[in-house]
Amino acid sequence: MKLRLLPFITLLVSVFISHLSWAQPAQKLALSPISQPDDARSSEDALPELINLQQDAQIAGNRFALILVSQPNCQYCELITREILMPMQLSGKYDKKLLFRKLTIFDDSNTIIDFNGNRVDATVFANRYNSAFTPTLLFVDPNDGKVLTDKMVGINTIDLYGFYVDRAVNKARKALRYKLLASK
Repeated sequence: MKLRLLPFITLLVSVFISHLSWAQPAQKLALSPISQPDDARSSEDALPELINLQQDAQIAGNRFALILVSQPNCQYCELITREILMPMQLSGKYDKKLLFRKLTIFDDSNTIIDFNGNRVDATVFANRYNSAFTPTLLFVDPNDGKVLTDKMVGINTIDLYGFYVDRAVNKARKALRYKLLASK
C-alpha cells in the first residue's frame, strides 16, 4: 500500500512546487537582476563616497568606518544600500557609532587618499583587505585602517542581513572601545 502511494505523493508534490512562484526558473532566484523602481536607483549614490581616509579619521572621533565595497552596476550593492544601509544612516541611531562610506572599485578613475596620505587606486585599496568581491562590508578604524571585526562578503538573504550587519556593528564598536581604552 505504501509503495503505491509514493508515486502519487511525488506527483502531488511536484505539481505543488511547480505552482509556487519561488520555484520558477532562475529569474525568480538570486541569479537574475533585481528589479527596483527608478527612484530607488539613486539610493546608492546617497552613501558618502570614500575619498580621503585621513579626513575621515579627523571627522570620526571615536567612531569607526563601515565601508561598502561596491562596483558600478552591482545590483546586490544597490539592494544592500537601499534596504539596509540607507535606513540605518537615516535612522540616526548609528550617528555616534560609525561613518558610512562607499568604495567603488573596478572604476579606473576612482582613487582615494589612504590612511598614510597616499593617493591609491580604489581597487588596489580594496585588495589590501582581500575585498575584490562585491558587495563587501568592511568595519575599520579610520585612524589606522585596522579591521575591527570580520568583513561581510556577499548577501544570502535580505531578511536576516540587517541583523548580521547590526551584530557586526556592535562587535566593531566594542573592539574600537577596547582599542581606545588600551591606548590611554
